[in-house]
Amino acid sequence: MRVHNRLDFDFVSEFKRMFNKHALAYTIIDEKCPTIVPAASPEEGEAIRQAFEAAEGDKYAAVREHLRNSAEQINANLPADAIRESIHAVESVLRIVTGESDFNKALQKLETSHRIHPALKDAFKKLYAYTSDEQGIRHALVDQPASPAGMDEAVFMLGTCAAFVGYVIRKS
Repeated sequence: MRVHNRLDFDFVSEFKRMFNKHALAYTIIDEKCPTIVPAASPEEGEAIRQAFEAAEGDKYAAVREHLRNSAEQINANLPADAIRESIHAVESVLRIVTGESDFNKALQKLETSHRIHPALKDAFKKLYAYTSDEQGIRHALVDQPASPAGMDEAVFMLGTCAAFVGYVIRKS
């Protein structure tokens, strides 16, 4: 879709139509740089699409890149890498919106400046802690040959982080 874009055939629209017709567990996001992403449910697919839409423009290029990389890691069956890229998208949007490089400080600033609920802030602190705690996601494997994170967690994190990215951008 990215390489063989012909004027007489709209690959993206045709693939989207086929994905919908056959109820595939995937969707296509980002018309400019089409990427196939898993969509465990239509709602998760929509959250990912909305995050890409909200993150338009050069300001949020890094956010889009992390989300795109997450989807590509899921497609490559690398769930730990996908989870890491998903949380990096959240880190990126927080840094852009708040100017803070520390994740917890950025969340705290977001809570105050954008009036997000403390429980929502705490939920993302815990998701970030999960990616820091779980071996093989944000840290090296030590005691295990592979990360215990699976595809269910990867798809969940992509959908959740994409939804949060879109939420933060719309709030700011």
